Amino acid sequence: MPGSSTKLAKQLTWANGQNARVTVLYGPDEQATGEAALRNMRSGEQTRVPLPRSAAHLSSTLTEP
Repeated sequence: MPGSSTKLAKQLTWANGQNARVTVLYGPDEQATGEAALRNMRSGEQTRVPLPRSAAHLSSTLTEP
């Protein structure tokens, strides 16, 4: 999709400006695989997690100091 990477970059920049600790990315690729991409905004690490485990993974990320 044209411009989608630019739109995502702007959204991530906005999330970073809001001091978000984690962002959840869920697009066509993730939908096709039944996963969500969770990005730790502090470290920049991004992990793809099966949807049934995404809430637990998100919770554990948010409880890290």
